[in-house]
Amino acid sequence: MKEVHHEPQPHGIAQHPSRMARGVQLIPLIILVVCVVAATVAGLVVDARDDGASGKPSKKEGGQAAGEASGLPASCAPAAARRPTKEPWSGAARKRSERVFQARIRGEQPSYVRGEHGWLYFTDWQIDDFSQALGRASATKAQVRAWADYLAGLESAASSRGSRFYIVIAPAKWDVYPQYLPEWARKLRGTTTLDKLRKAHPELPFIDPRAALQEAGSEDPTYEPLDSHWTPYGGYVAWQAITDCLRKDAPEEFRGAGVPAIRGVGAVKASNEFERVGIVPPSEPVRTVPEYAAPLVPTKARSIATGERLELGPDHVIDTTQTPVQLRSPGAQTQLHLLALRDSTGNALSPLWSETFATVTQYVHPVGCPPETCATLPSLRLGSLLDEVEPDVTLLVMTERYLGYGPPT
Repeated sequence: MKEVHHEPQPHGIAQHPSRMARGVQLIPLIILVVCVVAATVAGLVVDARDDGASGKPSKKEGGQAAGEASGLPASCAPAAARRPTKEPWSGAARKRSERVFQARIRGEQPSYVRGEHGWLYFTDWQIDDFSQALGRASATKAQVRAWADYLAGLESAASSRGSRFYIVIAPAKWDVYPQYLPEWARKLRGTTTLDKLRKAHPELPFIDPRAALQEAGSEDPTYEPLDSHWTPYGGYVAWQAITDCLRKDAPEEFRGAGVPAIRGVGAVKASNEFERVGIVPPSEPVRTVPEYAAPLVPTKARSIATGERLELGPDHVIDTTQTPVQLRSPGAQTQLHLLALRDSTGNALSPLWSETFATVTQYVHPVGCPPETCATLPSLRLGSLLDEVEPDVTLLVMTERYLGYGPPT
């Protein structure tokens, strides 16, 4: 077996002992790191001096102080089901939980934890992923505040230029399907960083699709056993929840926004992030996909890096490797311009963005970019990018486990 080249250790989350793998690193993570490096414009560090530089009127006057409501309808971020009711990582309980964790994790594979019904979960080699799933690794109050400051800075930069700003943390599959974690792990579930951030800073404009993904996923799965991303159908469900929120937040601007009609939910061959460690996927199709009732709206895509036209497949998916990219769909539901700051979870959302927005500009967000690499990239501030792109809406879509990195500095 090839020795693992480990990712940089997370620098923004409370550190705890973790069992690091010496297995084979998975290809999707290599691709994502390459994408972050390649998309140099993703170094989106907000400079307060650049805020308000545009003369474009703000659609969101002022801002909310920490602890105040964001102003979004409550239905934009409903409480998800199956939340932990105990805190096994607080106080005296932590030592007991740690003993159980260490005893049980030694029986797992270096690269994955085997859950129920064939579901596999990353171990801690992947940004302390399994410890994040349980709340064993979660942000301190200071780290939560650092995330809040960073996200508030992004919102300020966008709103001062007249762009509505929203945050979507794409939930990990352990947050939507915790019932498939191994039994011993389910007993150790505590509060995660995302829930701490949501509770401490309701002033931030979060759109939380977890409840929708759980509800729809009880009938047609929105995640799959061998992949950490939501399925294409999971992305469809998430975008339905997001556009429901947009319409309620700004009915006039987002009138008509929503998901295209589907005639059903199909299934295709499973995605397998664990192939290189010898895992064989199930033979039956398990990756759920929306079966659209009509063809997707005609869309033209152009690489921002090269200026060349990109050929879209029949599903209109834009992969992270194709960013930065701009798409135009004259027949979209609105004539608005979306700036999407995204990672690989944006793949499943990308066809739906072009259904809703006439213009979509996509860049990889900067969270998790290795400091030694980011230091060599041009220092492009979000304010500068906003001035160039002039979007009506700015959307940050970030994988939940990336909260383990801490915000960019």
